[in-house]
Order: sequence, then C-alpha cells, then structure tokens
Amino acid sequence: MNKFQPLDQVRSIVATALNRTAKVRKNFESFFIETMILILTIYGRLNFLSMARHGGSCESRFRQNFKKKFDWCAFNSNMLLADNVHRIAIALDHSFLRKSGKKTPGLGRYWSGCAGMTKRGLEILGFAQVAAGVSDARFLFAVQTTPLSTKGRTPFYLEHMKENRDNQTAKCLRAISDHKEQLLNISDILVGDCLFASYNFVAGAVRLGFNVVSRLRDDAVLQYIYTGPRKNGPGRPKEQEGTVDIHNLREDVFVRDTVEIDGEEVTLFSATVKREVPQTEDQGRDSGTQMRRQGHKEDFFQYGS
Repeated sequence: MNKFQPLDQVRSIVATALNRTAKVRKNFESFFIETMILILTIYGRLNFLSMARHGGSCESRFRQNFKKKFDWCAFNSNMLLADNVHRIAIALDHSFLRKSGKKTPGLGRYWSGCAGMTKRGLEILGFAQVAAGVSDARFLFAVQTTPLSTKGRTPFYLEHMKENRDNQTAKCLRAISDHKEQLLNISDILVGDCLFASYNFVAGAVRLGFNVVSRLRDDAVLQYIYTGPRKNGPGRPKEQEGTVDIHNLREDVFVRDTVEIDGEEVTLFSATVKREVPQTEDQGRDSGTQMRRQGHKEDFFQYGS
C-alpha cells in the first residue's frame, strides 16, 4: 500500500463533507484540508508555528482562518451513524483542559473529574451521537464554557431560573438552544451524567423539545407514587406514599429476578427533578440479581413532558 494513500483518503472524505455542508470558498477548503492532515501527522506540540513549519502555509494564514466561524455540527453530521441504527440519542458531557497563563479567553476555575476538584483551566461542553448497542460515538461539536455574564431578556427556556441564568446549567441550555434544529434532526433524546439530573436543566430541555436520560445522583430522593383509591372531600389528593429505601425495596412494587437483559422499569417520583421518571434499580451483574417491575419494559429512562 502506498504510504500516502491514507492521507489521500482523508483529503477525499473531508472535501466531500465540506461540499455537503455549505458553500465554502476554495481558499478556505484548501486551508481546512491542510489543517486536518497536519493535525493527524504532526507529532508533539500542535500550534500555529509548528503547523506553518510542517505545512505549506504561513503562520498568519492559520491565525486568520482559525478566527472564522465554522458550522462543525453540519460538517460532522455528514459522518453520522446510519438512520436504521436502533435508538439514537445525543450524549453531552463536560471536559476540562488544563491551561496556565492569564490571557487565554474563557480561562477560569472548572471542575476536573480526574482530579476530583476544581482547577484552573478551560472547559468545553461536547455533543456526540450515540446509539444503543454501538460502542462508538460520532462527535458533533463542542462549545467552550466562558465565565462571562450575559445581558438582555431572559429566554423562555430559562424563565424558571432567572436568578441563575449565568450558571453552568444555563450555559448548557443556551448551547442546546443555539443548535436546537440541527440536534432535533438527529434525535430528541439527550443523554448525560448525574450533573444533568436537576430540575433546572430538565425543565429547560423539555421546553426546547427534548427528553433527558441520565443517572440520578447518589443522594437523590425517590418517593413511591400513590395508586390507591381517591377519597372524596376537601383537601389535596394524595400523590406519594413514602420514601424509597434503596436497600429495602417494597416487594409489592418490585420483584427479584436474575440479570439476563437490560433492567426493566418502575415509575417513581424524583424530588430532584420534580416530576415522574421511569427508574430502575440494578444491583449489578456480579451479584446476579436485580429488582424490576413485572409486565412493563422500557430501555430508556427519561424525563419528558
């Protein structure tokens, strides 16, 4: 095999995706293809100076073109999984990047999951297409978290959190709103970790037309929903009947079974998101047992409208 053949394939794939994205100028197309090849071939530190040293363009060309806006979501959408893939969703998660200095835009203190503490650096919110049963994810785009405050009228999806419209949750919702149409064309299901299992995020995502799938926090409060007869007379109808003890589940709601398939669901009430959510309790495949509801199966555990 020719050693340049893989690079020719990359050049062909990138050029095809650019032609499908939007109308781009020839000079930007050549710059974009050259940048993609340099990112794959340069070993070591990657900056404008090293790209100019190994590439065919000067340093100022890289600096000027990197300042231009580019629709990464539309570009990466041309490389998504096939439409016939079962149960497509959009995964989102934050990533911390260590960065020193004082002049970098967006520099601040953010949570680092690896270090288990807040550290000084940069943070991005990444979006990717995922599918059940597929161990691969197709990255869509990333949005940098900035510590700057926003001005102007509060958007409709942030009306329930006007006092905290510049916190991390609000910035996530703003990023989703900016790419709402493109994301809805892929899927209306957002998948995230327990950071997104909050009332503020779920309420905003539902107003934007999405459903949220996430793991609840370890200290989440769950309550059983009352399904008994309703009493006549004044007063508010009974809605819940007791808090769920995760170590002592009610046998009239759950049954014990072996773990052979994905967990089935039982509807509980979560005080964390203030709405009814499908929920499972899985004790792990090593223990060989789980608690699940009889006669009803659901693969996605989501917060919806």
